[in-house]
Amino acid sequence: MDNTESPLKKHKRQPKLYISLPSGGRWYNDKILHNGAHSDLPVFSMTANDEILFKTPDAMVTGNATVENIKSCIPSILDPWAIIQLDIDSILCAIRISSYSELMTVGHKCPKPNCGVENQYQINLSKYLEFFATREFKDTIHVDDYTIILKPLTYRKWTEVQKKTITLQRALYTQSAQIENDEEKLEFQDKIAIAINELAIQTIFDYISSVEIGGEIETDKDEIISWMKDVDLTIFQKVKAVIEQNASDWRTPVEDVVCESCGSENKLQVSLDNSDFFGIG
Repeated sequence: MDNTESPLKKHKRQPKLYISLPSGGRWYNDKILHNGAHSDLPVFSMTANDEILFKTPDAMVTGNATVENIKSCIPSILDPWAIIQLDIDSILCAIRISSYSELMTVGHKCPKPNCGVENQYQINLSKYLEFFATREFKDTIHVDDYTIILKPLTYRKWTEVQKKTITLQRALYTQSAQIENDEEKLEFQDKIAIAINELAIQTIFDYISSVEIGGEIETDKDEIISWMKDVDLTIFQKVKAVIEQNASDWRTPVEDVVCESCGSENKLQVSLDNSDFFGIG
């Protein structure tokens, strides 16, 4: 029996770059990150199997493609589902840079009338990593006599919301089209619209980690939701506004691009969590 060690073992994947999570590891522990480390995380390139996952529709919708790729490319992240959504974009940028390059070609159709030419633009992803590193999540809201603490959604919770939203939207556009009776169709559309609105409200509740009043702190999720359903509208609106501002602050910066055909100046925003992001080198 030949016990000689294969020379290939010395030539397995090596880290291509190292990243620090924008969150600073604030909401993590050593069950989520190896030794609780949130900086200088080694990032490996994708394997062929990893890339196939990003081209599998079902795996994309369920979030499994993203989770399995994070496990493969950044093994020091032990539980990708528990990573907050705010860190996911940086993680995906790092994986793509490690697998292809820092440059990514993005197609964009000119929106100007009488043009409509499909342009190709080179986007430098490294600047996105720099951008996310400067972001801050506003987590404290003072309204009336209350102090409300927010916590970013985990990737698991964010994915659940996305799946429910997609299901409702599909029902709105596909099932309603099959209903011939106008009254029944309108009733069905109203039902779906209410469900979408309720999901949006529930998602806002999910951001709330604790509420303090008079020196007492409530962290029980059911109690917080029950309270939020019964508070003055101004409190709900304040919470909603801060959540929306956080989302805006963390959104990928808009690119200024010029149509090569008509010369018009346009805006382009790159999406980071979809199969197209990993579909081309």
